[in-house]
Amino acid sequence: MSGLHRLVHARRADMLVITVALLAAADRYFRFPMLSIGGRPPKASHEVGWWTWWDQGKYLDAARAWASGNLDSGQHWYLPGYPLIAAPFVRITPNQPFVIPDLVCLLATLWLLAGLAARLVPGVRGARGLGAVVFLITTIFWSKPLEAWIIPWTTTPATPVILACLLATLRFLDTSRGVDVFLATLAGASVALFRPTDALALLVVVLPFMAWVVFRRVEEPRGRRRYLALAMAGFAPPFLLLAVAHLAIFGNQLGPYLTDSARLGFEWRLVPLRWVTLFVGPRPLFPEGYGLVRMFPWIAPGLGGMAAMLATSKGDGFLRHGLVIAAVIAHCTLYLAYRDLPPPSLWLYYAYHYFKWVLPVFGLYAAFLLITLIASPLRWRAGLIAAAVIVLLFPWRPEWVRDRSSHRVDITDAHAFLLHGGFPAIDSGLLFKARANWEASYLGHHEMRIGDSAFREYADFRVYRVDDGFLLVPLRPLPAGDIAFTTDPGMALDPSFSPVLGRQRIVLGLPCWFRAICPTF
Repeated sequence: MSGLHRLVHARRADMLVITVALLAAADRYFRFPMLSIGGRPPKASHEVGWWTWWDQGKYLDAARAWASGNLDSGQHWYLPGYPLIAAPFVRITPNQPFVIPDLVCLLATLWLLAGLAARLVPGVRGARGLGAVVFLITTIFWSKPLEAWIIPWTTTPATPVILACLLATLRFLDTSRGVDVFLATLAGASVALFRPTDALALLVVVLPFMAWVVFRRVEEPRGRRRYLALAMAGFAPPFLLLAVAHLAIFGNQLGPYLTDSARLGFEWRLVPLRWVTLFVGPRPLFPEGYGLVRMFPWIAPGLGGMAAMLATSKGDGFLRHGLVIAAVIAHCTLYLAYRDLPPPSLWLYYAYHYFKWVLPVFGLYAAFLLITLIASPLRWRAGLIAAAVIVLLFPWRPEWVRDRSSHRVDITDAHAFLLHGGFPAIDSGLLFKARANWEASYLGHHEMRIGDSAFREYADFRVYRVDDGFLLVPLRPLPAGDIAFTTDPGMALDPSFSPVLGRQRIVLGLPCWFRAICPTF
């Protein structure tokens, strides 16, 4: 069989695999128990489910408002992108107008991941089909990831657009076509219609990459200006739509979602601790939940595969992997620094959906690692580097240790105490004991004051349930001074226990979940 015939045969096989994968994905989507369409949800006004949650309720309100031409700012909380794509389906599936757009996004992500796989390893026959199979394994037939697609989230439309941006950028690396610059910036800017922070994390990688390619390959100023004009043309439509929608609803005032997001913000000093508590495992510091690595076991070999592919690739191959890996690292780092992403929320409130697009990419690199270990002459180098990265990143545990420095905490009544001197560092924590109902434990409305300044829960501090009681921790550096803390009315302090100041820290040691599985370690 000639080379051309083998290529045609391989592409036909890939298309067959992708077609089967798309059908399997759609079938699994509609059969998933959490999905409700048409007259559901809800069947009755008293029913409670995800459609009554804060985020999803705001999505529904906005979609219905857009469908009826209602621009009342009280009906619009989030950015317009997600509700706008659901608005045309309000009459078709009135109680769940997101079901069809979400399915389209799911299938588009499968298709784009397959294309991304073919671009990343162009020398591997069947790479496109491999990408489709990886998506089936890591998203469709793994219930937890699929739940994050069934429940409406703004990460759902953002995911295929992010992959489209990366795919267009890789095509630009291979072809230097101006149309790929336009498509990459169009897709990257479109992410801002749904999730501005995700767009920032993506574009901070993509734009310098494309600029470097242009300056390396194009010497004439005129040619460079042409690429710049195409990039600006790609940015224009999404930002014009965003500006028009925002002005129509909120005028010249910043919308509530952007205001609230800016208030929450990011704390980069939390990244090492959050890496351990969110990815590796939260115990023994936090007694509930699991790390992402335990729930999605392909993450660890995926990270090893990323390091191995960088170490065994050269030239444009190295650049391809570098682009995608840098985008994954930027995205994960952004959310590890996000103040309102505590370990309990990861599973209790489905916050793992923040990592929706990177999960199948980790799976893709786990598959690349396996192929490299089986077929590549550089298998030993790849294996050693992958093992080294896994050993470096994962044998850690988070702990809370008592601070030996002097401090004084006065319990003033059943719902208040005074911490003299405040928190000495961002990783500090105050352990106290209390009786609390479920709402106060997980959704409490606590108050903190330092002098005349009031501080906001979720943005400035957080209270977590731990084995020995509750842990009050700062989420940003707080000013010096005594901290006056008042608990939620549903939480009563234990006066027999004097609160103890300590620190959250990460220590070298196998994660608790690994030791539970392999007690000999």
